[in-house]
Formats: sequence, structure tokens, C-alpha cells
Amino acid sequence: MPKQKSSQSSRMRFYVSEFGADVFSTDDIWVPDDCYIFPSSGKRNLKFQRCWFKRWNWLAYSEKDDGAYCKYCVLFAGEDGGVGKQTFGNLVKKPFKNWKDAIEVFNNHTNCEYHKTCILKGTCAKQILEKKVEPIDIQIDSGIKHKIFLIGHRDSGPLNLTEPNENDGNFRSLLRFRANSGDVALKTHLETCSKNASYTSPMIANEIISTCGDIILKKIVNKINEAKCFSILVDETSDISGIEQFSLCARYFYNGQINEDFLLFVPVTDVTGKGLASTLLTLLDLIGIDYNYMIGQGYDGAAAMSGVFHGAHVYVQEKCPLAIYVHCASHSLNLAISDACNITSIRNCLGSSFHCLFPIKEKNNSDTFENDITDLVKKYSQLLPSFSPLVVIAEFKLWSTSLQNVPKIPSNLSELLNNCNESDYPNVYKLLKIVVTLPITTATAERSFSTMRRLKTYLRNTMAENRLNELAQLNIHRTIEVNPEVV
Repeated sequence: MPKQKSSQSSRMRFYVSEFGADVFSTDDIWVPDDCYIFPSSGKRNLKFQRCWFKRWNWLAYSEKDDGAYCKYCVLFAGEDGGVGKQTFGNLVKKPFKNWKDAIEVFNNHTNCEYHKTCILKGTCAKQILEKKVEPIDIQIDSGIKHKIFLIGHRDSGPLNLTEPNENDGNFRSLLRFRANSGDVALKTHLETCSKNASYTSPMIANEIISTCGDIILKKIVNKINEAKCFSILVDETSDISGIEQFSLCARYFYNGQINEDFLLFVPVTDVTGKGLASTLLTLLDLIGIDYNYMIGQGYDGAAAMSGVFHGAHVYVQEKCPLAIYVHCASHSLNLAISDACNITSIRNCLGSSFHCLFPIKEKNNSDTFENDITDLVKKYSQLLPSFSPLVVIAEFKLWSTSLQNVPKIPSNLSELLNNCNESDYPNVYKLLKIVVTLPITTATAERSFSTMRRLKTYLRNTMAENRLNELAQLNIHRTIEVNPEVV
């Protein structure tokens, strides 16, 4: 039996190693009974209160030290880890005895990050000691026994349905598991197929992934080209290898719905505005998207993207003059609110300002309607069926009259567009389609980075770009069906 140290915290550590999960039960850690009289100290005769046990269930009392301890932190806190990695003191390494400040100290301790971590460790340890959760070494051994191998692979050659002597990888293990679990078609195929037609080799698996990714991308590109009106959403980040990755997404209106779809990740070396714009336009051309129909660009506020003179949007507009740059609304709103809330006068008058703005807005709409329509017709003349502002204005007035007979007033632009008949009001329909296609936020591009971090991990940091994009297509566009016959 190891030699016990004199401190209370050391004795508690020894106790848990000897008696296991029982240490976490208040029935097994000594708790003073109802007749026990806690010692008083100081001029005010302050002492430990029994009700504190119920209020803080992590609390333990030492009769020998006449002090309080945190039973979880004593066992799992280690030697240091407080503020600035300082050595632990009261409640952990030393008994707490300052009863005057007890409630404040106990509340502060409850909110400490190291205390929360110790409680989590204690809960896990208790589950393991009570056999509710198996230790990690047993879980790994169980995974190997169930043929779900964790590392290594020998995934070539015939697939044997019996347990192999050597690790042949997750893919073949899962195929074996499914075949042995009742998938008759798969089992028959694996047992009767010729050696050159099993479709389980690494080369074939990679070709299937590549083909599926290409099919998904082609479907999205076809929808964008059919819409004949789209915006791009772009954001940039570094992957696990330190490579600058350019996430390209598209926003378009198709089959009565607004779509924002991920297209590709692109590694970039030239991160200047001109370099990024060149990469963007080259990529659109490469995957078959006609960028002459681009009417919007959505970026964050980075200087390389949004710079007035040398931002990427300036160079894109040289090739696509209709592509309006829109700063991500989420970033703009966050910056505006953050700055405005620092000014008391703005914060106080915000409520009344909205009431003043509404009548002004209505007046302006009436006064400038025809001028706005004229400007829009001039800007988007190559996309509109009619070149005459008078025709478009008359069409708008006729359409607004027809809206009065709609049972339910549309609550958003998408519903408004679906209530506009393209054959009756072609110019109105096209202008509304342009409005709903303009970018709002770059959230879709930012969400794609979560997928990238799941796919290109520390253990897969050498993944090629084609492989990353193919897996990303399959992971992000799960609702897009891929016909096995086409593959």
C-alpha cells in the first residue's frame, strides 16, 4: 500500500483509488450528522453551515482541518491551472476557513472553468468505475473486434467476408459488416463477382467519388445557367495546411425558390484584389458558368475584396458591369450596431427615428418611382425584354393593380416574385428576379468552411484539392440525387 501524504487533498486522491466510485457519494464521504456541532472561530464565532452541502453538492468538510474542500477539484485539478496557471489554493490544496466570505467564494468557484472541467472529469470517472462507460482502451479493442479499424489500411485485393488477419481499412470493414448483416445483394455480388468487377479497389472508389462530385457540380451549373441571373458569394480562409482557400458559392432563383449553393474551394496564391478577381472569373469560365449573367458580388469587408480602387469587385466589374458589389449585411449590421451603441444619443433616439422614417419613405417612393424605374431600365437593358422606360412603368402600375386582388399579401420578395406572371409582366418579373438574386450575406460561404475543416483534418492535411472538392460536394449537397446508372 502506498504511503499516504498528510494533506487532506492527498488522502482523498488515495481514497478514490482504493474505493472507486463510492468516493463520489455523499454517503461514503464523511458528512457530519445532524448532531454534529461545527467549531466556531473568530470574534463573531462564525462556522461552517450544514445547509451549504445542499446548496453546493461539490462541497466536502474536513473535521481534522476544520475547513471546506471541493471534492472534484481535489481529485482532478492537478497541480496548477487557476488564473495564469497559478498554483491552486483554498478549496483545492488548502482548506477554506474564512466563513465570512464563504457564499461569495463558493459562488465564484462554481463558475470557474477549471472547476467545471473537474466536474466533467469526475462524472466520466464515476461512469467508468461503475461500469456504465468502458475505458478508452476497451473501446478501442471493441472497435477492432467489430472490424471497425481505426488506423492503417490494406484495401486492395479480393474482399473476404470472414474476419481478416490484417487490418484492411474502414471501407472494406463496413462492406463486410453490411454483407454479414443481411444485405443479400451485396453479399452475393462480393461472393460471385469476377476479380476485375468487384468495384472495391481504391482506384474505383476514388473514381466513383470523383464522378459523383462532377455530376453534382454539373447539375448546379446547369441550374445557374438556366436562371440567366446569378450572384456570387465569396469568402476566404486558411485550411489546416496553411493554404489560403477561396470558397465560391452562387445565389440564384430557380423553380420558384432562392438557392444559395456551394460550388468549389480554390487555393489562391495571389491574394491581391486583381489576383482574386482573375481567379474568380477563370474559375467560373472553367466550370461552365456564363458570367455575363452575373448581377451581384457578395464579400466581407476585407480590403482585398471591397477596396474602392483595387478591390476584387472593381476588377470583376470591368468584365461584368452589371455585377453590383454588396457588402455582407451581417458584417455591416454587426459593425453598425457595435458603433451606434457606443453613442448614447443615437441609442436613445433610435425608437423615435423609426417612426419618423416611415412617412418619409412612403413620400419618397411616390416621388422618385418613375426616376428609379428609368435608371433600372438603363442599367439592365441587356437583361430586360423592353428597352422603353415608359413600357416598364406602365407594366409596373398594371401589376400593382392586379396585386390588390391577391387574397394574401406577399410577405417577402420570393412570394412577390411567385405572384408575378412572367408571360404577363416580363419586365417586372425580370427586375424582381434581379432583386431577389442580389447577395445579402456570405453565410453560405462561411458555412462551407465547417465542412472543409471536417474533411481536411490534421491527419488528412495532404489531401489534394480535387479530392477535397469532390468530398465537399457530396457532403454539402446531400439532397441532390445522383443516379447510380449515370455513375
